[in-house]
Formats: sequence, C-alpha cells, structure tokens
Amino acid sequence: MKILKRLTALVVAAVSVPVLLAAPAHAVRLDVRDGFENNPQRNWRTIDWGGGRAGFDTGFGRGGSGNGWLNAGPPAMFAAMEIKVPVNTPAGAHCVVDIYAFALNPDTRKLMFILSSDDQTVQNPTLDIGGAGYGAVGFPFTNSGAHTLGLAIYLPGNNRDQWARLDDLTISCFW
Repeated sequence: MKILKRLTALVVAAVSVPVLLAAPAHAVRLDVRDGFENNPQRNWRTIDWGGGRAGFDTGFGRGGSGNGWLNAGPPAMFAAMEIKVPVNTPAGAHCVVDIYAFALNPDTRKLMFILSSDDQTVQNPTLDIGGAGYGAVGFPFTNSGAHTLGLAIYLPGNNRDQWARLDDLTISCFW
C-alpha cells in the first residue's frame, strides 16, 4: 500500500511539473476602455476638416448614455476623432483595438483608422461598417513598446451625407 501511495505521488508530481513550466512567465493584460461617458472632451479630440464635423451626444450610446459622432456631409472631406492613451507594454505585446460603430444611413460604409505608436504611424486599416445598430469593428496589432498609443478614427467624405456613431472603445494588450 505504501508503494502504491508513493507511486501515485510520483505520477502526480511528474504530471504537474510540465504544466507549471508551460505557464507563461508574464501573462499580463492591459485594458484601456472609453465609452464616451463623463466629459469625453477630456480624452477625445475632434477634427473637423473641409466641412466635416465631429462631436458628442448623450442618450444614443451603446453601453451607456454617451457616444461620439462623425458627419462627413457633402462636400466634406472627412470628420475624425482622436484619442491618445498612455500604455506601458513591452515590445512585442499582442494588442487588439475594438470600437462599436453605428452607420446611421446606407451611404456610410467605411471607417479609416490610424494607429500611431509614440507619434509614428504603425497601422492604418479601413474597415467596413453597416447593418442595423452598433456593430463591433477592430483590428489586432503588435505594440513596439511605445509609451503612448494614438488612435484616430476617420469618416471619409464621398459626396454623400454620411453619419456614424462611435462607442465603447477597448484597447487590450497581452504579454
């Protein structure tokens, strides 16, 4: 019986050691969240250019009452919003940007994003939006170890009246 107990203990120990060794050394998560609540002007900068407009509303949010909006009506070139967030991630951290967008009319189809790392552009995808209500749009990126991430969201003009609402930004990083 003593031999069986010792053998069982050795098997459990042998199985446990690789599991403990396989765990990542630094499984850390950084989340930045902004839902346009409580004075969004403090975090977001609006960019009105060539007739485009950007601003903030209450009562139309997805996750709360606040939201941001973009309007690129004719002959607007674009409307945009920008946020800069402090981050402290090591180089190589895997990150994801997610935001909810609501295209308010059928002519609103795309949002352009410019992601900057310490003021250097690192990614600029154009993503489709549309459908009924708020829908998630986002993209992954690898952080270069920057201390500040900038995210600009543009609604490009196309000689049609375009409107989009934005809400519930999340930037998540894992390393």
